[in-house]
Amino acid sequence: MGLALLLAPVCAMATDVNITADKIVRDADGVATATGKVEIQRSGETITADKVRYDAVDKNIKAEGHVHIVSEQADIHAASGDMNTENKSGELLDAEIQLPGGEQLKATRLLRINEYTYQAFDPVMTTCPKDEETWQVHAAEGVLDQNEGVFTAKHARFEVAGVPLFYSPYWQQAIRRKSGFMLPFFASGKRRGTEWALPYYFAPQPDWDATITPHWMTARGMMTETELRHASTIGNEQVQFEGLHDKILGRSVGRLRGEGNWQLPLDLTLRAKGDEVNERNYLAEFSHDSKEVALRYLSSSATLSQGFEYGNWSLASIYNHNLATLNNKATLQQYPNFNTNMDFPLFDTPATLHVVHNTTRFSNSNGINSIRDWRAYSHPYVTIPWSMLGGGVSTTLTAGSTYTRYWLNQGAVRNPMLRSGEFSLDSQMVFERISDARTVRHSIIPRIRYDFNAVSNRQGVPNFDSALSPLRLSNLFSGNRYSGMDNVERSNRVSFLLTNNFEAKDSPDGAAWTVLSVSGGVQYHMRSRYNALNAPTGFSNLLGLMQFSPVENLTATVEAEYDPTRTYWNRISENLSLSDAAGDSLNASYVINNTELTTISETGQITGIIAFSERWKANGSVNYDFIQKSTQQVALGLTYTHPCWDISIEAHSNKRPTATTSKREVGASLLIGFKGLGSVASN
Repeated sequence: MGLALLLAPVCAMATDVNITADKIVRDADGVATATGKVEIQRSGETITADKVRYDAVDKNIKAEGHVHIVSEQADIHAASGDMNTENKSGELLDAEIQLPGGEQLKATRLLRINEYTYQAFDPVMTTCPKDEETWQVHAAEGVLDQNEGVFTAKHARFEVAGVPLFYSPYWQQAIRRKSGFMLPFFASGKRRGTEWALPYYFAPQPDWDATITPHWMTARGMMTETELRHASTIGNEQVQFEGLHDKILGRSVGRLRGEGNWQLPLDLTLRAKGDEVNERNYLAEFSHDSKEVALRYLSSSATLSQGFEYGNWSLASIYNHNLATLNNKATLQQYPNFNTNMDFPLFDTPATLHVVHNTTRFSNSNGINSIRDWRAYSHPYVTIPWSMLGGGVSTTLTAGSTYTRYWLNQGAVRNPMLRSGEFSLDSQMVFERISDARTVRHSIIPRIRYDFNAVSNRQGVPNFDSALSPLRLSNLFSGNRYSGMDNVERSNRVSFLLTNNFEAKDSPDGAAWTVLSVSGGVQYHMRSRYNALNAPTGFSNLLGLMQFSPVENLTATVEAEYDPTRTYWNRISENLSLSDAAGDSLNASYVINNTELTTISETGQITGIIAFSERWKANGSVNYDFIQKSTQQVALGLTYTHPCWDISIEAHSNKRPTATTSKREVGASLLIGFKGLGSVASN
């Protein structure tokens, strides 16, 4: 039988304590003894035990047998406990604390100083999950301070898998952001020699922190790496600097990068991102990121933007650094770059008026040929969608124009203009059949589009940022394949695409996947005074795509471009993708680009991950150039991931000539990380 006894009236000064138990007995002195499924509720804390003795006068609780204390601050188990009801201080024997972040502290004797502070005797501390304690800190005595977010111990020894590795008379273990040394980084390679780095994490305030890393390279010298981070109610900022006096180059080189995002009043958003080096081969020489090693441009920008009911506007400043040139004087910069995008519904019709506007100032520092030019671009257009049969038949009509005006500081024509008018009609139909079991769907989707673009003479018009993209299925229905705003594609053409899809699912209620998809597309350019073709025929190359996926996690894709007039394959792209639920994956690709007489490029790439188990994984990648008959990049890695630590080993080889060497970069790196491991002797 459960009984409830509210004992606060016995002593008005005591904190309210509510006890429920199978049996409660009260003696002549007012001391209550509860046995059998005892539960105590008191100010944000629940205590359960086999037996409890409560003295309201002395404000004391003595609990025995399977003592369990639960609060927002900690989850505590103990064999017995002697606690004060007023300030929650007390003593716990054979105690174990689990903190909200998963950290664990065990002690033969635990003094609870207050709700957030504990003094532990013979403590064992770890941040590993329960029953996964790969590493532990054993000590003679320690103090856990949740307010400061730190566990401090005396005469500590650090153990991994039960094996003592080292002893420290003083140990400080962070249980949240806390200053201290982090684990070191080791690597070895031809370009930088043997590398060793020891990061130091510095957290002086709750709203900002820093990481300072001395990074020694035997072949290049000592690099200093600093990263600062700050967060506030309106946004966050991050700044990184690294630099050294390079032994080989004989001068100081470095990199500065940063990023900031702020939410301002009036729904304004300010974003800034910068990345700059003072040596164009810096990334190839010092970056450990294989993607960065191949970069040819670095871009920095600051953008102020605002969204509203009918669109948005932005004001940006953009700085570009061309790493392929000896200096950056001829590279075009953009400041300011003002852009607006607006969409207005036209009365109660499905039509929408779209207005795109951009004003940009282009400049460089190329001596007497320096550019200080302005460009204003406007593109108003209307779209009218129409559909029937639940979307089985749909059409979109588009009509508009572009107007571009320039103000140039050089040239015979100082104020050239570019004007164009556009019209397009895009129609699509879906013919489908679904099996009686509703597990197979076959659809045939023809799509046809007519584009007419009349473009004025481009006499004197500069080209700041426009380039014609090669024809692909992805841009087959684009009215203008030019990027940027300095050119518009003249067109009087019909584009056609036929897609044939087979989809399947394991059950009528299951998720569907595309088993087979075959697409073919082509454009026909009609001759007119707006489109004087030099080609012997108005047909474009033939485009094709086939995607085959016999099971959900296996996909083979082939995309090709064929020139029927000259009878050769202009481009072939093949890809095979395989993955499974265990984490294994394989991706292989092959791309060849041809002209009528020679092969321009031919490359192959393979990347993959093998999951030997939930924790062991191997990864690798190979990039091969068939023209040069050379492996451009190879990387092999092995990773072990534990709930509280991980280790990764990687070997790599990159063929990327730099200012200091034309030899292949070959090296290896080792990284070990322990979850929550703090500093040793960091007092």
